[in-house]
Amino acid sequence: MTQLSDITFKSYQEILDNQKKLLSVDDFDTNKKLYKGDHWRNGAGWSGPKPDPSTDSIASASVMTRIKRQFVSKNAVREVITRHVNSLFGNLPSINVVPNREMGDEDEISEDEQNSINEINDAINEWIKNKRVFETMKKALTYSLYGGKSTLRFYIPKGNLDENSRLEDVETLKDAMSKIYLDTADADMSTVYEDNDTKRQIGVFKGVENDPVKDQEVEFIEVAFQVIQNDLNPIDEDEEAETAEFMTSENVYMSFVLIIKDGEDEYQITEPIQLHGNITMFEIKRDTLITPQVIQNQDLLNKTLTMWSANLDWSGFVERIILNGMPPGEWKKDDSTNEMEYVQKGELKSGPSTTAFVSGVPKFNETGEIVGAESPQVVFRDPIDPKTFEVTRMTSYMNILEECHQSHVLLNSEAGQSGISRRESRQDYLDDIKGSKTAMDLAGNWMVNTLLFLAQWLIGNEADEPEYRSDFTTHMTVGAVTKEDVEMLAILKENGWISDETAMSRAGVDDVIGERSRIDTAIAHVRDVVEILRDSELQSPTLARKMMELVIRDIEVFNTIEDSELDTILGEIEQASQKKVEEADFMTQLRQGGGVDEEKTDEE
Repeated sequence: MTQLSDITFKSYQEILDNQKKLLSVDDFDTNKKLYKGDHWRNGAGWSGPKPDPSTDSIASASVMTRIKRQFVSKNAVREVITRHVNSLFGNLPSINVVPNREMGDEDEISEDEQNSINEINDAINEWIKNKRVFETMKKALTYSLYGGKSTLRFYIPKGNLDENSRLEDVETLKDAMSKIYLDTADADMSTVYEDNDTKRQIGVFKGVENDPVKDQEVEFIEVAFQVIQNDLNPIDEDEEAETAEFMTSENVYMSFVLIIKDGEDEYQITEPIQLHGNITMFEIKRDTLITPQVIQNQDLLNKTLTMWSANLDWSGFVERIILNGMPPGEWKKDDSTNEMEYVQKGELKSGPSTTAFVSGVPKFNETGEIVGAESPQVVFRDPIDPKTFEVTRMTSYMNILEECHQSHVLLNSEAGQSGISRRESRQDYLDDIKGSKTAMDLAGNWMVNTLLFLAQWLIGNEADEPEYRSDFTTHMTVGAVTKEDVEMLAILKENGWISDETAMSRAGVDDVIGERSRIDTAIAHVRDVVEILRDSELQSPTLARKMMELVIRDIEVFNTIEDSELDTILGEIEQASQKKVEEADFMTQLRQGGGVDEEKTDEE
């Protein structure tokens, strides 16, 4: 890593520029403009005929202005990216906190560990909800889908710091996490790269903040990096004295955050932070959806819609050409030249209840006298058949879907397509989403673990080794599930090839964890009912009613019982229970040798 004494704003700006050149994207700026809706792109988005500006720049600009005014676009690029993102974040991701130790099948989590896990889960869930974290992660995935990569970044706003840029004392994980924010940045504003000398990750982020001294916005660059406990080369002597007390173990990675403003030589640097090998930035990488072929078809789609709109104008305002005809006017003699000239008066009228006369173009002899007239004709130009534009529009749109592995979107609406074709298309889409799932699961694991480590550091509870770790898992969905899909999932689950949770997720269940919990609760209730039925034999009316209350309580399973049916069931249970009581009394009298009257016996 570069010595901190050599760091300047310009040096890291050059790093950002160089990293942008390494993107696996042909034209990052074009992709970004298309997603955000700028399809005109200063004229570059028009793929139709253009005037030559070298011949007449004024006329060329006038023609392009007219085309821009009629330009029509459909943002298919944004559509395919949004669909891809929603397929990964349509269901809430799962977060599982466990002790950071080897656990066998017979190992159990202790009560103290479970209490700590509950506290951590509660703090993380509240932080995710209050800070709208999943929206930030969806935005990060969006950036990577059109830019090839994006960066997640933790930061603490200046409003949470005191006048000495220190965080006020916090005591609980919730309090600490409430001070921490998650941000994301595009590929042109951030990067995480590997230092050639140390092979450690270095994060660079470029932002803008308001400088109260200069009373204007100032650009700044934030750098996140790691230093081993006994490797203080990046820190100068004064800083070494301040940070040495935090370096207590050998070969422990400590993280730092450095900020330098544009136009300033001095920088600010944090105290060493124990993040257990992580830094406060993480880069998400995946292949872009927006390829050159997608851009070409997007431009074709926009051109088709534009020409379709122009054709509509021609059909609504029919173009007519008058051949060998004169507009309304009269012939007058020019006194200066002593020649006859034609002076136009008004426009040729057309439409309902309108009568118009068209005179033929006169024929002149050698002396300039009119000797006859041409026969005028009116030619109407018919508009182009709209089917031409419809076919081209559908073709270009389908090309975009196929290029982005989303052809199933149109196949689902076509009745003639076989179930096999739909499943193959959906599987192709699912395989493409798996690339994003891998990237976002890695990012999510970094996020929840770094959040926990950073919060523990803020409350002074950091340790050489983390006591707990979090697992982050996204759940993929591919839209409406067909009957064939459900049957296939059932077969896979029955054969033990996929878990219940995976089958539920692919079947379109939004809250897999919650639904699994409700099912487990219902199963437990049913088991209780079976046990009560086995043990009670309906000998006790109170026990019988208790059993029915247990059944009725699980309305998710037994919500089909009508009130009238419930009354009947309770009545039957009452009668059965009463009968057993009377039988028991009768048998008791017999055992005691007591007499039983005849009438009573007959009734029994």
